[in-house]
Amino acid sequence: MSKNKDYERGEISQLKDKIRALRAELGVRDRKIKNLKSELKTLNAALSKSAMYIDERLSDVSIETVVDYFNDKVTGRIQDIEKVHKDSQESLAKKWQCHKCDDGFLRLVIINRHDGKHYFRKCTHCENRTGMQKYTNDVEGIV
Repeated sequence: MSKNKDYERGEISQLKDKIRALRAELGVRDRKIKNLKSELKTLNAALSKSAMYIDERLSDVSIETVVDYFNDKVTGRIQDIEKVHKDSQESLAKKWQCHKCDDGFLRLVIINRHDGKHYFRKCTHCENRTGMQKYTNDVEGIV
């Protein structure tokens, strides 16, 4: 009790309020940690079940075969994307083929001006070009 004599009643109640607030804050933090631990345990259990299932299914398959399968799948996706891009570029080149020289195609040239974006198309082999027009996102062509 001799320690409390140095403090006045208002100060003691303020200190008690601070202690209550800190305890409440710790309680909230502890509950969050507890919930996160519970979620982590659930995810860990699901992951170990999945790993056991995969182990059972692939017990007679070598790891190299599995790795090769996934690598082939990824490279297959990349090749598919490259093929689609190449096909679209070829179709655009056919669509915008130059009618003057028949060798090149009209490449899209976009220019930023003070009044917005504008574009024109210019042949890759000769001096043929279109007039400048206002650019929108709907404009298609090979840049």
